[in-house]
Amino acid sequence: MSVDLSIIIVNYNGEKLLKECLGSILSSQTEFNYEIIVVDNASTDASGPVLAEYPTVKTLMNHQNLGFSKANNQGAKIAQGEWIFLLNNDTILQPDTLQTLLSFAKTIPNPGLFGPKLRLPTGQVQRQGSALSQAQYRTLKPKTVNFLVGAALLLPKDVFWKVGGLDENYVFYNEDVDLCKTLMKAGYSLYYVPQAQLIHIGGASSRTLRPKALLEGFRGGLYLVKKHYPAPVFQGYRVVVGLWCLSQWMWHVLLGLGVPSAKDYAQTYKTLLRIILTNELVAPEGRFT
Repeated sequence: MSVDLSIIIVNYNGEKLLKECLGSILSSQTEFNYEIIVVDNASTDASGPVLAEYPTVKTLMNHQNLGFSKANNQGAKIAQGEWIFLLNNDTILQPDTLQTLLSFAKTIPNPGLFGPKLRLPTGQVQRQGSALSQAQYRTLKPKTVNFLVGAALLLPKDVFWKVGGLDENYVFYNEDVDLCKTLMKAGYSLYYVPQAQLIHIGGASSRTLRPKALLEGFRGGLYLVKKHYPAPVFQGYRVVVGLWCLSQWMWHVLLGLGVPSAKDYAQTYKTLLRIILTNELVAPEGRFT
């Protein structure tokens, strides 16, 4: 049986989220064949037993947390579909989400990246991009945009690999911004498809990694600016981020005198200051183990 779409989900300690997500996918109404691939980044909760409940789901179980980008690339390497759908585990699809999104994507002659409308659990539409760019998402029809949130991204598998997949120098956060910029530089367009919708709970998996996610988020932001912007912009950004981290380090050192948990954040900001000074923009292997 040929596979049209490979749905790739990276999971880390998201047992409850994962069950809802998989249930919504399996309830989808599609006219095409799809496969589900879950890459588990060394979860310590009951994610393993949850996955065992879904024998049709392909699973890759990592022995350490390799980060979001690398895990997605692992899934893409074994994907059999012509299209891949990078999906967060904290999402809940509507029955027609997959069909609507892929049907539109197949009408584009030189398909690039496609993203659905994301709604919060409250029903509100999730903001995509910066506050200044919101006008481009106020549309009832599909249109090209300059950014799509990484919670749910559809693209042809060959296009994904033409641009090298996700840059594995990103551990957590910023990989969606990088992918959007890389695809646009390569001549591909990004399409926002508001008719396709899903619920995005948002950030749930990262809560268990808060200090380390904060660290890698800032590190990834620095790497992103250096990769995609002129040197003067990067140097200016370093100064701004450095001053911010210095103020946060000082504040959390003081706060740590009465709030023990603040000491972890003080150490995180101290590490960030070292990273900024030394330009250590690529995290070492095993950073989440």
